Amino acid sequence: AVPADMLGSLARKRTARSVWEAVKTVRVGVQRVRDANAKQLLKEFNDNAFKAGESVDDFSLHIVGLTNQVRILGWNITTPRS
Repeated sequence: AVPADMLGSLARKRTARSVWEAVKTVRVGVQRVRDANAKQLLKEFNDNAFKAGESVDDFSLHIVGLTNQVRILGWNITTPRS
């Protein structure tokens, strides 16, 4: 099972090995994008501060949202920061 947008390029491959290499290359790129996005979210999490007029509920919702987005990308926020 591969994404539908890859089927056209994979159908032109002559061997199973070349298909596998193409899939691995795409997966590496996807993981790099996920890692970059997670790092950006972690930076935003670490730099987060109350904004003028922001309620505690709004602030906590923002923190929870960031945390959930990081988890979806396969990372965890486990180390307390001081």
